[in-house]
Amino acid sequence: YKNYEIPSDIIDQGPEVADEFRTWFKSVAYLLERDPDAFVIRLYARWGILTNVKAIEIRNSGSTKMDDRSIEQIKEDIDKLIKKAGRFYYASTKNKKILSAFSRLSFLAYKDEQIYNNETGYSDSEVKALLKYYDEKFKQPLKDTLILYYRLELNPDIEMKGQYLERLGFHSCNHCN
Repeated sequence: YKNYEIPSDIIDQGPEVADEFRTWFKSVAYLLERDPDAFVIRLYARWGILTNVKAIEIRNSGSTKMDDRSIEQIKEDIDKLIKKAGRFYYASTKNKKILSAFSRLSFLAYKDEQIYNNETGYSDSEVKALLKYYDEKFKQPLKDTLILYYRLELNPDIEMKGQYLERLGFHSCNHCN
């Protein structure tokens, strides 16, 4: 994104003058890159301003991932995540022992302190590593998907049958489609 500030001397003269400046600026903006001195001369001749126009340049923030699943797909994904978490729980004695004691306390994986009442038979570092894995692979994705589900399911203003981005008027690009 590249644009230019309207000088404060122009803004102080009111919105009509600012609009007139915008129109004038569009007609001479090419001079900023080709011949900046000529632009400054024209700016002074037309507006009596000696200071150059300040450029505003902002980098693109990048792409944003949009979740365009239907309610039915989201429900299926929730079921899959719950089943995967269940399979992980029963995958080993270690998983079962640690998760039965601490699955609701997965925040402990991110604390530096010693785990209080760790009676699992595994070291705190082992417990924290497993809790962190469980939190990142199962709990957080499930929380995010549940939030999305309830946000869409309970939104009375948008009918959520099918792809909701299409319902909002967005279209896939030809490359993606």
